[in-house]
Amino acid sequence: MAGLRPGQNKKGPSMKLLVLRCNWRQCKSARTLALPADWTLGQLHAALQAAFGWDDSHLFAFTDRDRNTWTEHRGDADFADFFAGDQDPDKTKLFEVFRAPKDRLDYEYDFGDSNDVRIVFTKETEGDGPACLRATGLMAVEDSAGFGYADGIAYILKQGPSHRDYEDCVAWLQIFGPNPVETWIARQTADREAITARLAALCAPKPKRKRKF
Repeated sequence: MAGLRPGQNKKGPSMKLLVLRCNWRQCKSARTLALPADWTLGQLHAALQAAFGWDDSHLFAFTDRDRNTWTEHRGDADFADFFAGDQDPDKTKLFEVFRAPKDRLDYEYDFGDSNDVRIVFTKETEGDGPACLRATGLMAVEDSAGFGYADGIAYILKQGPSHRDYEDCVAWLQIFGPNPVETWIARQTADREAITARLAALCAPKPKRKRKF
């Protein structure tokens, strides 16, 4: 269909969306996302990566109230024992998990840093694609738990050279290239419209990446 926007329903302007409230427990960061009900948990993982700013380089798991668990590497010989009994997130739809308001999942990303996000289903709605309805707090930084996650980095930089970890933190931020402190601060504010654009981009197929444990 000519002029079709990424994520738009081919059968019309509206599709069934589930509104999910996502709270990152380690930081004062939250996102409210409206995602297609027929997306898989694997696509929910990708949406959370886009919404919080991770770069999809680590393993992840979803767990429900009954301790059912979904992990991407289920069946991988390298992790067979660790993930024994876990389900495949690419074979479970959101509407199969979020059936009534207050249904929830816990999402863990990066089993080293253990970024934990509580996801709560609030309501159904309609729209022409995935969207971020609300965004508060900072964007994430990979492998930053040594400095207390994004909130910890922000606190260290605010304290300046008087903080004992300031020099180490600034040295670590060199991964952002020239003017690392200014660059990091500029990219950390959560932008609802920018997140919505990232979510729309997820509708285009992308190759899977090898993730670190």
